[in-house]
Amino acid sequence: MELEEIYHLNIEDFDSLLWGLIRLYQFHSDTSKPPMPPQHFANLFKLMYGSRLRISEALNLEKQDFDLEHRTLRIRDPKVMRYGEPTILPKDVVWLKEFLTNYHDEEKIFPITSTIVEQYAKDAATLVGIQILEEQEDEGKVFISYSFDDKDIMEKITLSLNTRNIGYYTAEHDTQYGNPLTAKIQNAIKDSDALIAVITKDHPSSSVDQEVGFALNAGIQVIPFVEEGAKVGFMLNDIEQMRFKKDKIEDSSDKIAMYIVEKLKHRKSSEEIFINDHILIKEHGDVVYSSNFQKGDIIRGNIESDLPITIYVVDNQNLEKYNENEEFDYEIEVEEVDNYSMNFLIPKTRVWNVIIVNSNSKSTNIDIKLFVNPP
Repeated sequence: MELEEIYHLNIEDFDSLLWGLIRLYQFHSDTSKPPMPPQHFANLFKLMYGSRLRISEALNLEKQDFDLEHRTLRIRDPKVMRYGEPTILPKDVVWLKEFLTNYHDEEKIFPITSTIVEQYAKDAATLVGIQILEEQEDEGKVFISYSFDDKDIMEKITLSLNTRNIGYYTAEHDTQYGNPLTAKIQNAIKDSDALIAVITKDHPSSSVDQEVGFALNAGIQVIPFVEEGAKVGFMLNDIEQMRFKKDKIEDSSDKIAMYIVEKLKHRKSSEEIFINDHILIKEHGDVVYSSNFQKGDIIRGNIESDLPITIYVVDNQNLEKYNENEEFDYEIEVEEVDNYSMNFLIPKTRVWNVIIVNSNSKSTNIDIKLFVNPP
């Protein structure tokens, strides 16, 4: 659960929060080494406050995302619909010029987890006597697959999703049909709870076809949003479709958003916790989580780390090979990530193991929240 955007605080309360963050450092130093210097915490919150950023957006920032000359920020995987790039306040440009000299272009500016940010913010707020509210967690996240010529339809859908607290991902495609899907798009599809495929009479798209095929193979639910009179490919013939007319697109967009809310509520009602843990993995160490799963189960959730980690999903036979330092096979291998969203369709009924490896020369904090959805 992410904190409500801190720019809802008035300036007096925000200044008090900054003071609390600096003062809080002394208390945290008594128990363990804080993950960032106190001024870095203050800088993070000043940037969030001045540029209207959510925590997750701020933590993804790299040095190359800052354009100080034009006072703009590039946001990676935005969580809300934005019109134009966020701006940087002139007073923030002053300290950012010096602060950013400590980083290289592709280095994350604030290498901590959202859990740490939330805890520091709450502790600092308590210290200075102000209240920070929490916002509701997203009901889910969908990938919207569409032709660039149907951008107006996509925007109607996103407005309806926003009002129902459903996150979304969209990707504009170039006009060179047939290009392979990028890894970024593939990961975004796998990280989503469902894919909406926008299909119209006049704008067939091979990009939409590719994304639908990838989603089906990855076990992601596909919801065809089809204009009256449009033809669908063979992959979607046996899938429930939602038809629309362009002169009633607002009503249809509301209906598909409500449909998704109901589908996700049903899924969450049958969801079981697999892992909900906060641990410290020592340097060059690992941890293994195991459970018996049924074919068709889906493991969903997020693994977040202070430092880059490697994640495997293997069966018992290959876990034994891993433990013996032998070559082994895996269903999932994700190397050197600090934030990974898992969406894994169980291929066979058996025990499956999630291995998390810290190859760094120092310890790292890991937050793990994984759930299981039965078939």
